[in-house]
Amino acid sequence: MADIMNPFDQTDATLRVAVSPKEAGTAGTNYSPTLDLGPCDAPGVRVADFELRVSIPELTAEQTPEGATVSVALESSNDADFATGVETQTVADLAGGASEAFCVRRRIPADAPRYWRLAVETNAATSGTIADAVFRLEPTF
Repeated sequence: MADIMNPFDQTDATLRVAVSPKEAGTAGTNYSPTLDLGPCDAPGVRVADFELRVSIPELTAEQTPEGATVSVALESSNDADFATGVETQTVADLAGGASEAFCVRRRIPADAPRYWRLAVETNAATSGTIADAVFRLEPTF
């Protein structure tokens, strides 16, 4: 779990998490590792100065043919295991056909939950190399 409030003890790589979709033809959701915003009440910490950037990869028509769907969401919770109090923000809903790569930025609210992750849900119509697509979540300062 990456703790973005303590960046001096970590390399940049630990502040980035990634997730790939389920294998082609398999419906379901995969989750990224968790980003830990750390204690948001620490002296000098202003969570509202951060944004989360979600990178959506290019998807081909072979990966997402007619009828295929890919939904990407940011999930947050004050529970590290996301057992309760999960808030979900849809970032992208992609449907059959090719799509270009793009990024979405979301400002972190001052009262943000501590833990964040990326969820990528696909239906059974995906095909080909869909599991090779990598969706990324990282804080920006």
